[in-house]
Amino acid sequence: MLVHGSGPHDADETVFKHKPFRDLSGGLATRGIAVLRFVKRTKAFPLSKKADEWSVQNETIDDAVLAAELLAQTAGDRPRRVYVAGHSQGGMAAPYIAKQDGKLAG
Repeated sequence: MLVHGSGPHDADETVFKHKPFRDLSGGLATRGIAVLRFVKRTKAFPLSKKADEWSVQNETIDDAVLAAELLAQTAGDRPRRVYVAGHSQGGMAAPYIAKQDGKLAG
């Protein structure tokens, strides 16, 4: 699972013409590794909260934990092979995501 940096991002984490999450997931897929990436809540629903109501918890961690649970449910006999990787804020939040989930492999 790939977790975005701060601010509103699409599933590719597009910055100008660069799409690092698309490129990373494509490379991993060529090695048989499934990748979950998603549109960040602040991109999909930017007006659902006032700017000062967003936090790392409700902007990033909550959705990543739900995504990890979904991955574990769909991993068949390998639910302990779910990993999280993040960029910028997503990297900073990764240990918190892992702690809150409690079942991530890394």
